[in-house]
Amino acid sequence: MEVTAWPIDQLTPHPTNPRSISDHAVQAVAELIRRYGWRQPIVADTDGVIVVGHTRFYAARLLGHDTVPVHVAAELSDEEAMGYRIGDNAANRLTDWDPALLYDTLSQMGDDYDELAKATALEKSTIEALLDPKPEGILTEATEATYWVTLSVPAEKREELDAAVARLAKRVGAEVLRR
Repeated sequence: MEVTAWPIDQLTPHPTNPRSISDHAVQAVAELIRRYGWRQPIVADTDGVIVVGHTRFYAARLLGHDTVPVHVAAELSDEEAMGYRIGDNAANRLTDWDPALLYDTLSQMGDDYDELAKATALEKSTIEALLDPKPEGILTEATEATYWVTLSVPAEKREELDAAVARLAKRVGAEVLRR
């Protein structure tokens, strides 16, 4: 894949991009670019119309960048570009976080929730919910609680679930009881 630096003013957002882009998303991506540099180019057609990377484009403008990395997808037809534009935006909704692994990773990154939010583009409330063992107002008077949870999972996911439960139990100092 060839990536070249283009003057930002030679790019144009696609006029019918169906994805709405919030100021919050632009600010989060701008912080990621500022912190980590460009790791994904903007993809444009030969006329400079953005196929994918609209949020990166707006983030670069917010940061005052004069040039941006661009991959020209000259081989895509208009219909293929439309499909790619929608698919690129939709694909991230097809995956989920593994809470235990996310907890482990965030824990290794530090304990400043504001800094973690900036470094990861996660909401601070998401980080708090994952990392605070006892959110304020929950079990403030009790010293111990018993929770019974029944889960139905495919057999091939049993080992993965057992490992996640064990990590959570270890994190909060709980004992796992099996029936």
